[in-house]
Amino acid sequence: MADHLTPEYSPFNNWDVRGEYHLMVARRLLQEIQRRPIIATVVCLPSFEPEWAVRLHGSEHLGFAITLTEATTQIYGSHQECNVSVVTREAEVPAATAFALIAIWSNMLRVAMHQPSASAGVDGVSYHFLCDNIGQGSLCGQTWSPDSETSCGHLVSLSHTLREYITADERTAICGKLESEIEWFRDIPIRPPVRENATASLKVRIERLLSYRERGIMSDAEIIGQISDEFDYVRYPRILEVLEVVEMIPSDLLVRIRSQI
Repeated sequence: MADHLTPEYSPFNNWDVRGEYHLMVARRLLQEIQRRPIIATVVCLPSFEPEWAVRLHGSEHLGFAITLTEATTQIYGSHQECNVSVVTREAEVPAATAFALIAIWSNMLRVAMHQPSASAGVDGVSYHFLCDNIGQGSLCGQTWSPDSETSCGHLVSLSHTLREYITADERTAICGKLESEIEWFRDIPIRPPVRENATASLKVRIERLLSYRERGIMSDAEIIGQISDEFDYVRYPRILEVLEVVEMIPSDLLVRIRSQI
């Protein structure tokens, strides 16, 4: 069992403002769906527009569908959530597309981690992602107006494309766009967001791991796995900084590490 806390978007934090609002959104948008189970969800909370949610549900046996629930007026600021009506639309999706979406949601949420500084503001749009997958339980994570070139930015773009797919009268063009965005996640490794001083932190952690090797606390196989994982958590570092880190690693370990990164 891991000896660390895991990220949680807690209802106990800022309940008077954020918690109550999110509960209102959940009650209005995350309504019961006849075809279960619900596997992947995105809830979009714009600053000045109505909120919406897209959910993937079904199974290989029953078939898959995605459902869009969209408020007709913004729930935020509404004194009576029951006065906000919701429009619901649904569209079938091929099993191959459904499995690809499940993998994307799952992979993105598995690398969720806390940020060194706040990533939210007064304006912008927040996106909340959920995934229920066999073998890993429920995973949740969020992002706020991410850069379009990051993994989170592509996940947000994919979410909007799914919304377009549901509402489109003619889906030929949207299908091509959807497949293209899914393909991005097949080609590009998913990494956590950029962290401040990520390479400097990497250097410190590798120094600690190498000291464990010298003291006989960890085996070479364990060290190699740990160092490979540490490199996985650095996104777009400066090449010279990485070379400094690489020079720290003994050559006999480096050859084996290269095959795992």
